[in-house]
Amino acid sequence: MENSSAGLVRVAARPDAKSARTAGDMLRKIVYALMLALVALVCIQSLHQSRIIFRVNDFWARPEQAPPTATATPTNTPTPKDRAPVFQDYFAILDITHNATDSEIKRAYRRKVVQTHPDKVQRLGPAARLEAEAKFNLATKAHETLSNLEERCKYLEKLPGVDSITRAGCWRGLQKRNREQASAEAQRRADEEWNARWEAYKAAKEAAKEQRERERERDKFFDMEPPITALAVVRTWCERAWELLCNGVMEAQRALVSAYHIVMDFIRRYW
Repeated sequence: MENSSAGLVRVAARPDAKSARTAGDMLRKIVYALMLALVALVCIQSLHQSRIIFRVNDFWARPEQAPPTATATPTNTPTPKDRAPVFQDYFAILDITHNATDSEIKRAYRRKVVQTHPDKVQRLGPAARLEAEAKFNLATKAHETLSNLEERCKYLEKLPGVDSITRAGCWRGLQKRNREQASAEAQRRADEEWNARWEAYKAAKEAAKEQRERERERDKFFDMEPPITALAVVRTWCERAWELLCNGVMEAQRALVSAYHIVMDFIRRYW
């Protein structure tokens, strides 16, 4: 009985083991299929990223196109009007240094004008005339900018490659010139005022002289007595002495004013 029951159990267990093996094979096949699908997906993704498929399709679908001609120009090429203006070095155009004086700037400009003036290059070709005209215009613009000391200092502030000593020296020169111009203007006004006062004094002196002449003629006409005539002579001498004294005072005042301006100008320049 025991052997028969064990056989029945073994026979009943066989279908379960077979079904388990069948399920394991199916699961293994499913895993293999999923792995193959994953590999195929990865390959397609890599081909898509490298654009090989699209390039091949484009090659077969794209019609034949003529090669671009040499005269074709790209649309994004900037034209001469769109290009940024170049900052010109006026000192290099005139062949002078950054510390050049006014006389050196004038001489350099005259030399450039003689070399590049349109009247001097009429015998040259069209290209040479255009080049000379461009150089002449640049030299003229450089002279207009550098001949004005204030404009020159502003230009040096913008020009690259200029040291701070040269820029500071230009501004000091401008301040010195402004002081000299202010001093000259003050001296001119003082001279004008002095001349006006001197002219007024001479006019008053001439009027007094004419008045004395009229009084003398009147005294002669009425035939004054000798004592009165003597008093008139004394008065004339006193008037002449006073006139000489006034002239001396005016000359001394003028000399003092001139000395004051000289001393103040010396103090402003060297103190």
